[in-house]
Amino acid sequence: TSGYTGRDYDYQLQNVKDALLDLVAMEDDRFDFEFTYNRVFNTYSRKGSDKTSIEAVYPGNIHSMTITRSAANLANKIINIGSGIGDERLEVYAANRASRTTYGTRESVITNNNVSRTDMLTAQAQGLLLDSKDPTDLPSVVIRDGSINPSNVQVGDSIIVRVEGNDSYLGTINGLYRIMEMSVDAELDGSEQVSLTLE
Repeated sequence: TSGYTGRDYDYQLQNVKDALLDLVAMEDDRFDFEFTYNRVFNTYSRKGSDKTSIEAVYPGNIHSMTITRSAANLANKIINIGSGIGDERLEVYAANRASRTTYGTRESVITNNNVSRTDMLTAQAQGLLLDSKDPTDLPSVVIRDGSINPSNVQVGDSIIVRVEGNDSYLGTINGLYRIMEMSVDAELDGSEQVSLTLE
């Protein structure tokens, strides 16, 4: 109902939830969506914005930090199989050469029997490749000093996260990270503790 106009894709016998998640992940038509508390469905070309003036820095205003690093979902060669049988079966490939050189070939085979268009399969494969070609670094930070005001940020905004020093493990956590989850707790002294899950 707001902010996004995209392409039409054809699905056959697909439930709405999985279709929405597929559409969100496509390389050329990424968008955000929400269901409001009163059950209104909204779409956005992007929910939130880049707020480069807001920084979370360690050591600095970050009180504590947790980093989840994983290669469990690493895939740098995507095989996306669509509808059809035998010679009529649709099948597309997407691969990332730099990731294959660094991590070796990691294949992922996706079956989308409900998709009958090659362009849609290709967009899905490219979107999956963008999300899975590198190991994931998912930092969660806790800010207690009031430097991040919950009224100035929302889920979907991107902020700068910096880890200073020469730590080889933490040194990769530098750049623009999107807020995927946010919670605010009131402390006994009246201050607010802001917890952010970033991606």
